[in-house]
Amino acid sequence: MTWLKKNNNKDMGFFEQLGYPERKLHATLVDTDKYEINMKDFEKIQQIVHACCYYGTDFIMIGGSTGTIEQVAFCKLAVAPIAMVWGKPVILFPHSADDVIGFGDKNIQNKIIEKLKLEIRTSAVRGKPITWITKTKREQENE
Repeated sequence: MTWLKKNNNKDMGFFEQLGYPERKLHATLVDTDKYEINMKDFEKIQQIVHACCYYGTDFIMIGGSTGTIEQVAFCKLAVAPIAMVWGKPVILFPHSADDVIGFGDKNIQNKIIEKLKLEIRTSAVRGKPITWITKTKREQENE
């Protein structure tokens, strides 16, 4: 896997890269079945993830035992921009083997973006291109 760093020509695992076992790690779980696909929950997820990153979480997990693939995609859309700004890894995990194929499904993500009337913008943060997903200007004016 290309994301693994090397230490003395030995592949380091995910947790070792984050500092384990020298220190304890903190994970934040976004439980997909706790959220409905709507703008209120979208913003709530972003606020929670931002606060967790601010206070030092090491990585973010998205998934749950009963959430649908649409809920996972929805949470991923909310979490990814915040995690990227903070430089936090995101781990996606399905509730069943049938959902594994849907993680990269752009059709599911596009349906959610269309349903919530979101706008995708790209800008630079800390010298890195970041994709932001926000309400369209028309939706903001109607509030």
